Amino acid sequence: MKPLVSIITPIYNASQYINGTINSVFYQTYKNWEWIIIDDASTDNSLDIIKKNLKDNIILIKNKKNIGPGPSRNKGIKIAKGKYISFLDADDLWDKTKLEKQVNFMEKNKINFSFTGYIFSNMHGIGTGATVEVPKKINYENYLKNTIIWTCTVMINQENINKKNLYMPAIKKGEDGSLWIKLLKIEEYAYGLNEPLAYYRRRKKSLSANKLHAIKAIWYLYRKQEKIPFIKSCYYFTHYLFNTIKKRIK
Repeated sequence: MKPLVSIITPIYNASQYINGTINSVFYQTYKNWEWIIIDDASTDNSLDIIKKNLKDNIILIKNKKNIGPGPSRNKGIKIAKGKYISFLDADDLWDKTKLEKQVNFMEKNKINFSFTGYIFSNMHGIGTGATVEVPKKINYENYLKNTIIWTCTVMINQENINKKNLYMPAIKKGEDGSLWIKLLKIEEYAYGLNEPLAYYRRRKKSLSANKLHAIKAIWYLYRKQEKIPFIKSCYYFTHYLFNTIKKRIK
């Protein structure tokens, strides 16, 4: 039997987008998955939409209060049974072959940590022309200069990485990048599958659209989390800005 993939999705007020995300999972060519959905105390009808689409391989967790995407994902990670863990945010989409191609890539090459290329799209999932290509592999220092690993493209082999190392920190922004940093201290490389297998739906009010917040989070990662000296942080930060702009205009 093909290995089980645990998909983890935190949801907070995503009723405008969640139907498309649900379809992108249901239409996957790879069928051996479980989907752990964590409703983070939504105040819209996101939860009602999820309940209408529940299947035997979908696990729904309801937070009593809003705790944020990182801690919500951690709830999913804790109960995930799959050999592989994959992340999908409530407002993003996967190509229908995403799981199949990435599982095959990891199985064939005996990889523990991988990511794929992706496409920037509008709110309707239509590509805006910017496709992010990814390198064959990236290490800790490469990632500090180019935060190219996007959460919804990541797949992790939890059979070979202790689960205690997979939990995200309880911070408002950059909790996913902080995890990739932690993993790149355990695994020498994260390996890139250079195919655009996900769609990054950018919405104006999302946390990811808050560029100033994102920039502050990167600087915090350098100086506070990794305790990198000021001059060297400036060096990494310059590369980060250049690569961020490059991703959006390519």
